[in-house]
Amino acid sequence: MCFHLLCNLLSLYEFLNLMKKILILCAGVALFTACKKDDEAKSRRDYLTAGKWYPVSTYTYTKITDANGQIIDQEDTTEAVEPCVADGYILFNGDGSFNSDEGPTKCDPSASQTSNGRWVLLENDTKLNVNVDNSLQAFRINELNGSSFVIAYDSTYTFLDYSYEMKYEIKLKR
Repeated sequence: MCFHLLCNLLSLYEFLNLMKKILILCAGVALFTACKKDDEAKSRRDYLTAGKWYPVSTYTYTKITDANGQIIDQEDTTEAVEPCVADGYILFNGDGSFNSDEGPTKCDPSASQTSNGRWVLLENDTKLNVNVDNSLQAFRINELNGSSFVIAYDSTYTFLDYSYEMKYEIKLKR
């Protein structure tokens, strides 16, 4: 009887083990068939307008050169944004407008709580132009997906015999 009970338990164990394997196989098939390839189907416009973007960090590169091209000063800095900036957001709307809000802790108490403007994607969605109060700023889009948005701009100024080069990058997240 003990042998018969052991055989039944062994059969039960094998049955449960087989059911476990089938369950894992079914779960795997369900996961693979349930996953949509939304990332491949979404455009940069879709990502941009999918919700609010919050600033996370800035990257700044500056270089000052003289008339002979000799580097006088050079700096490379990545910093987290201040808390009074991090709690603000920008929302790009599908109609080409945007709204930004300073958030609960404004850096400058006298600044407007909100601002509005217009935006447009250019050059195969690699550039973002933003217009606020007839002031246009052009950005290069370095990264844009469902959770991260990185924009940048470069500028070079010449004053007397010196050249000032600046690269500025802003990272935002959902």
